[in-house]
Order: sequence, then structure tokens, then C-alpha cells
Amino acid sequence: MSDVPDLPGTFDGAVLIDPEDLLLSLTKTPEYKELQNLVDDFDIFSIFDSALEDNSWKHGLAFLFNSRKGHGMGPAVFREWLSQAATQGPEPLKHLIARLGIDDDCDFRTMNNLQAGPRSLDILVEIIDQAGNLKAVLAIEDKSGSGGGYDPLLDYQQAIAESYPNVPKLLIYLVNYPVWRGEPEPRFFPCVSCQIDSVVKTCEKLESAAPGNVRLLFSSIRTHIERRLLGRKKMDEQAREIIQRLYQRREHRQAIRLISQFAPTIRAMVEDMHNVVRHALAELPQLIRPEGNIVWSFFPKGAVSPKEIKIEFSEMTTRTDGQGLTIVYVLDCDNNEPDVGDTYTVRLMVWWHEEVARQKLQMLNFRAYLPAPLAKPEGWANWEPIWVGNSYRLEDIGEKDTQGMSAILVDAIAKTYSRIRDRINEKLK
Repeated sequence: MSDVPDLPGTFDGAVLIDPEDLLLSLTKTPEYKELQNLVDDFDIFSIFDSALEDNSWKHGLAFLFNSRKGHGMGPAVFREWLSQAATQGPEPLKHLIARLGIDDDCDFRTMNNLQAGPRSLDILVEIIDQAGNLKAVLAIEDKSGSGGGYDPLLDYQQAIAESYPNVPKLLIYLVNYPVWRGEPEPRFFPCVSCQIDSVVKTCEKLESAAPGNVRLLFSSIRTHIERRLLGRKKMDEQAREIIQRLYQRREHRQAIRLISQFAPTIRAMVEDMHNVVRHALAELPQLIRPEGNIVWSFFPKGAVSPKEIKIEFSEMTTRTDGQGLTIVYVLDCDNNEPDVGDTYTVRLMVWWHEEVARQKLQMLNFRAYLPAPLAKPEGWANWEPIWVGNSYRLEDIGEKDTQGMSAILVDAIAKTYSRIRDRINEKLK
């Protein structure tokens, strides 16, 4: 027998069926083998990305976007992507693309050497008119795999504005979640999000008509994005069909229900953390104890194992929402799909909703009133990093991790919350 004696037996008529037998029978089905084989999908960029960074597909896309390269597609690839982006982005995007003044005679030249801060922009497209003059520039940055870390968008805007001062400019950043209709306020020129699915649809549309070697490039870019950056959307669809077949047999239905009921998940662990954190906070001295309700949320919202676990306090939110600021503690994982062995780090972050709010945040200067962070604070989009606390490595996604994750969160709150509250009470009347 294996180590699942705590699972209840299941009656089938007068016969008691052992849960282990149910699960074992499930693993011997052809459908179970199909599910295992789904993880063996291949794309050419996985070879490079295992040894290098996750950049090789972007180099391939830049090659295809350059109408002067020898891929035989001319300007068709970039034009098709612009068309797809106009439908995959927020409503203003199609108007911003129109302002670039791209006509039928334009050529497109990609540049790959624009540096800003510690990073280089993924793709910069120079739009050239019939006379060979620079007409506009469009920058593209992939943020589909970003849930945290250094955010370069403002640095890129500044660098592009300095390098191309006299032409229309647009920066599009690719995401793998629904685009936000109210974009961050641009500092230098428009900066808008767009779904990375626009690249997938471009490859799908042009792949069949492309020359053989270019067809492989289209196919690999599409497969790579679907598999690595879109939450394995295609794999999920195949898995759903296989599981539906398994579900037709009663004993497999029972096994699937047992797995659903007892499989450990981050989301279920967080439910257990609620009480642990609440009781621990109640034991803190009154001067540093948060008051009011605690609100928990996740990113991605519907994820069973979310990368980010966000904690807000109603006491703080009541004071700051009207100022255009939202203060949250974030348990941020180093993996987009957290599992045993991955690490969560607690971060104190502030979301600023507009430029006026950002200026208020600068005035508050929270960092000067907090203990030294345990790592370099790193922000993304409109999230301003304030402080970084301890990290915790997942071991069982159960009781041990519930206690460990709760401990680093409560420790962070005890060290920082009252100092933030006092600064707000002093400066935001």
C-alpha cells in the first residue's frame, strides 16, 4: 500500500473500493498515457531557450518583421501583425497605429541595439517612406512572462524619445492576460498593451503560404508562444478532451474526484493561511497591529496556483484609494506556475493610478521610513516597489507551507505596516 491511508473508501454497491486501486487503475489507461505525452510537444526555440534566455523567438520575429531581409515575405508579416494587434489591443491602439502614417509604400527595418538601463528593447521597427526617409518608429516589448521584476518600459520610452525626437512614436508591450482598457499614463509618448495572441494569429495566417524554411520559423514561433507563454492553451484543450473520455467510466470518475478533492493547491493553502495570519496579527502589540478587514486576491485571478498572492487592509485602503494609491503586500513566486521547490518572496508594493498619484507617492517617500529591504525592490508597470522581506521555499503545499508562508507575511507586516500608516496619517490629510 502507498501513503494514502487517510483517503476514505468508496462504496460501489456492497463492495468497498480502495482509493489506491482506483488511482492505480487510472494510471494504466491509454488516456493517462496521452496526458503524460502532452508535455513532450517540441518547438525549435526550446533548444535555444534551455541554454540561453527566452529571447530566441523574438529574434525570429524581428527577422520576419524586417521587410528588407531575405525571407521572401516582404512587408506582409509586419502589416499582418499590425492588423491583428489593432483587434487584440485596447480600443485606442488602432487609432495610435493609424497616427504612425503607415501607407502602402512603406518599408520596415528592425533594430536590435537600443539599450535602456540593464536591458535592451526586444524589437524596434523603423518605418521608412518611399524616399528612404524615417517616417515613424514602433517599439515592441514582450511582457507576457512578467509578473514582477525590473520594469523597463519608462526607460525604453525615454531612450526612444532621445534617439528619435522628431518622428511619431508608439510602444506596444505584449501581455498574456486581458488588456487593461485604461492604460498607464504615458510619460514621453503612447505606451499600450496588446495580447501576445496577436503574434500567434499572424503566424497562423501566413504560415501555410510561406517558403519551407520560413514556414518552420512561423510554426516554431507559434508553437513556442502557445506552449510557453499562453498558459499551455493548446495543451489544456487536448487535456480536457482526454479527461472527458476518462470520465465516461465510473471507476475513473471516482478516481478523478479523489484527485480533485485531495490534491494540494496554492489556493487551498491560502484559505488555511487566512486564520493563521488573522490570529498572528491579533497577537501583535496594538501600536503596530493593522485594523479592519483583510482582503486577499490573486494573480492570475482564476489560477489554482497563482504566482501572486495580494493582501490589502481596509484601514489602509480607506485612506489611500481617494489619493489614487493602493498599498498591498504581495507574496510573489519566482515561477509562473508555483509548485514544491519554488520560492515566494513578500514584497510591499504601491499601485499609482495616474501621474498626480505618482507624485504623491514620491512625496511620501516610504522607503526612508522603513527598515533596510532584504533584496533590491523591483517594480513593474505602475507598481512601485517599497520594500522586500523574507522568502519561503515551498515544501509540501500543506500545513508546513501554510505556517511558513504566514510567518514571512506576518513578519513583513509587523516591521512595516505601522510605519506606512503613520506616514500616511502625517502627510495625507
